[in-house]
Amino acid sequence: MKYFFPVLMALVIMVGLGASLTPIIAEQFFPNTESRYQKANPDNAKEALATWFGVSSTDFTEVNAIRYQSAQYNTRWYHFVTTRKPVQRFIGRMQLEQLDLDETVLKQEFMTLIPPVDWWQPASLQRQSYFAGEDGRNIIKLIYNAETETGYLLIASKRQPAN
Repeated sequence: MKYFFPVLMALVIMVGLGASLTPIIAEQFFPNTESRYQKANPDNAKEALATWFGVSSTDFTEVNAIRYQSAQYNTRWYHFVTTRKPVQRFIGRMQLEQLDLDETVLKQEFMTLIPPVDWWQPASLQRQSYFAGEDGRNIIKLIYNAETETGYLLIASKRQPAN
């Protein structure tokens, strides 16, 4: 009986360590190599976009989103309808640079990996410029038309290798 509680404590600690380390060890031996698209629930997409823009989700009247996830990178596409003010705030907060947009740049920057949805049509805005920048982990590209209050946001990020 003298050793019961210390042995029980050691057993509980070992089980806890094993349970917490299992996913990390499993990812080392069996990495997720599956690439897949995942469509977002419209309400969740609104919340995610509101978080990126730093505004309330009620500022967006329409949001569509899809994500491509692979072992190497994640790409998220957003189509949204909102007023000019949240977009201006987002551009300033993320320090996005305004760049010229022509057909070649549109294909290189926005159409290299096209999601399997019908709403991804950034060329439909007929803009001559777009905004681009990085936040350290993500590459951000934005096309916005203030007249129609419609925009397209592309966020790409490389996945960090497991150490």
